[in-house]
Amino acid sequence: MMDSEAHEKQPPVLTSSKKDISPHITSVGEMKHYFCGCWAAFSSIAITFPVQKVLFRQQLYGIKARMQYFS
Repeated sequence: MMDSEAHEKQPPVLTSSKKDISPHITSVGEMKHYFCGCWAAFSSIAITFPVQKVLFRQQLYGIKARMQYFS
């Protein structure tokens, strides 16, 4: 069989727009995605904001950090 003949016998790659190709995404529920996004944003801000605030205040007031090495 030649390559052109094999290509003709393959099923089409594109599907009809009427058929739902991702039923598993809709079954999860929209609220779960919403809450996961909210939690990701909250945890990111809760972890990074205090550190960034301290660094900004140190730069604003010109506070030098003292490096002390343990030997």
